[in-house]
Amino acid sequence: MKKQHWTALREEAPHAVGQCLQYFQERYIGRWEAKLLNDLAVIAYLYTQGLELQVNTFGVPSRKDWYYELRVAGELLEHRRNFPSSTAAATAGIQAAFRELENDFINTTKKSS
Repeated sequence: MKKQHWTALREEAPHAVGQCLQYFQERYIGRWEAKLLNDLAVIAYLYTQGLELQVNTFGVPSRKDWYYELRVAGELLEHRRNFPSSTAAATAGIQAAFRELENDFINTTKKSS
């Protein structure tokens, strides 16, 4: 994801992004910013949070057939398709995953109140 995607996502899911930033700063000291822009590193982080994001194609690279699937505990949460590239599918999937993490944070906070 690009910096502008993170900026927009920070407004939409501030707690989830904040936790991710802390994780990357502690894990990748001195190089966390570059890692944060690496989709595979972010997808690996999401996996540590219980979310599985898969980005794939239906096999015809010349078409808009990239898709993502977001799973929680093995259950399909979201499936979206018709992305022009793996990068576009990964960006959309990562954004969806962070919205899910933010919703979980809000729901957990409400339950503990």
